[in-house]
Amino acid sequence: MKKYGIIIAVSAVLVSAVVAQVLHAQPQEGQLKPGDSPLYATVEMNCLDVKMELSKIYEQDGLNRVNAGQLYETMSSRLMTRLNAKVVSDRLDGTELVRIAADYEDALQEFRDEYHDYEVAMNALLNADCQSRQQAFYLALTEVRASREAVYESVEAIDTATKEYYEAYEEFRDDYLSDADDTPPAREDANSVE
Repeated sequence: MKKYGIIIAVSAVLVSAVVAQVLHAQPQEGQLKPGDSPLYATVEMNCLDVKMELSKIYEQDGLNRVNAGQLYETMSSRLMTRLNAKVVSDRLDGTELVRIAADYEDALQEFRDEYHDYEVAMNALLNADCQSRQQAFYLALTEVRASREAVYESVEAIDTATKEYYEAYEEFRDDYLSDADDTPPAREDANSVE
């Protein structure tokens, strides 16, 4: 995972430098001109290498999306939903658990939506002609980076909701156990024989 993060960070820095150069170039009908050297030479020489790296990142992101999505769905359906249903059916006060679970579901839906937007933008970028329309390619790359950042932020929101839910669960559990300890034992029936 750390190796993947380092690769992404290095790629992001390299791409940021090129994108910064592209954004400062004077566009004419969305294309770089040979007179825009050395930017034109940099874009022309690295275009296919960037596309190859992007396809590797996209493939790895797809695997991570499937694994994370399954984990997030399991957390929701097998843990939060079942616990909340049990709390409600036992008529216990679990309002905070339910509220946080709703926040979690909202964050999960945001993750799905943001990842879909990222996937669409990345597919368009990978299918773009980076050799004849370099500037348009690099501008589309900035859109992909922004979409990927939005996915990351939605993952952070899910992680935050998960931590909040766990903390609320611990508080609920501690309150429930302390209430159980404070409850006097059931009285024995006066008619019972010892």
